[in-house]
Amino acid sequence: MKRPLLATSMTPFPHSVKLDARIEDACALMSTHSIRHIPVSDGLRVVGVITDRDVKAAERLVPNLQTYPVSVAYVDAPYVVDIRTRMDEVLEEMVDRHIGSAIVTRRDKLVGIFTYVDACRAFAAHIRELRGDDSGPDEAA
Repeated sequence: MKRPLLATSMTPFPHSVKLDARIEDACALMSTHSIRHIPVSDGLRVVGVITDRDVKAAERLVPNLQTYPVSVAYVDAPYVVDIRTRMDEVLEEMVDRHIGSAIVTRRDKLVGIFTYVDACRAFAAHIRELRGDDSGPDEAA
């Protein structure tokens, strides 16, 4: 039985935005790709993450928010992990911090993002594997 790995459970090569990009552009990426977390970079360095929740919270405080740069609404100092980090460590840290994502790097370069949705998918697949069942969700008894 295989244990779930961060490398195979994360979303690889995620969309990202620059720190000086407009919030409007970040929201368009989220909408187009049905995602809720976007890494934010300054040059080649990941400096934060912006989420749909961050945007909604900031919209209550700042009129015409969409025209402002991402730097107004992003969360700096995101949870960044190396791709070799054990998934149980990542999950425990996400729970402890009450966050929905971890930025995944290899040699300090962005290679993926691991979100709570990725975690749920990996867990569901793991349970199916434990049952020896590849048919999908449980049927009602």
